[in-house]
Amino acid sequence: MAPSVICIGAGPAGLTAAYLLGKQGARTTVIEADPDHVGGISRTVTYKGFGFAHHCGSLR
Repeated sequence: MAPSVICIGAGPAGLTAAYLLGKQGARTTVIEADPDHVGGISRTVTYKGFGFAHHCGSLR
């Protein structure tokens, strides 16, 4: 039986972890607090057919 994994957060790390674990046969579930967006601090907006990074968070 494949292990079940819960990934907390649908940011780049959580989505990548869920994807890679799923490729290895794990049953994955991703839980995200934001009901409107996934991708964590990564956002894109579309203007005249072009995608732009928007609000990528701050570097510390």
